[in-house]
Amino acid sequence: DEMKRNVAPKQAPDRFPMIVRKGHATVKIYEVTNRDRKNFTVTYLTAADGRVRKTFADLGLAKQEAENIALNLNSGDLEALKLTGGDKQVYTEAQRAIRRTGANLIVVANEYARAWDILGHGGIVEAARYFKKYVETGLPDVTVAEAVSRFTAAKKAEGMSDLYLKDIRGYLGRFVASFQCNIATIQPEDLRQYLRCAIQLRQGRRMAARE
Repeated sequence: DEMKRNVAPKQAPDRFPMIVRKGHATVKIYEVTNRDRKNFTVTYLTAADGRVRKTFADLGLAKQEAENIALNLNSGDLEALKLTGGDKQVYTEAQRAIRRTGANLIVVANEYARAWDILGHGGIVEAARYFKKYVETGLPDVTVAEAVSRFTAAKKAEGMSDLYLKDIRGYLGRFVASFQCNIATIQPEDLRQYLRCAIQLRQGRRMAARE
């Protein structure tokens, strides 16, 4: 009796067709015997191609493919189903890598290409680390226009005169027009360049007035 209790139960034989379901997607695996040789056919339906069949000599590979197909069908990722071999593996790994970002592969590829053009090389990770360390310095995530609007509202609440408010709207309005961006991205060199241009503009106006 003790020996009987320690014997592992026999594994139930595979029953066909096997059905793999992921959400609303269904993929089936059929066992096909041809000249005493067993093959396993994975079948599924798509709107574009109708019934699609893929045959494998190994049941484990057939099950793995059926799982991948069901996942892609359920997520609507039909492009992955058209790839084969190494291309399919690259596509699958890329999708897995970016899944946590919520972005699609086309957006990621375009952003990478733009970053490459700006940097002139592929050191995007190091550029991001530099930006995180030296540019994002804990400033609020607001645009320059929003910051100026809050500043003006605060001064008005303090009871500053209408003339003062008119002056800061004029000065800061030009600042807003020059920096239509997040306030945290403005660098010291950007401010120096802005002030140099403002001084040159003022000097030019004075010279024109004298003439």
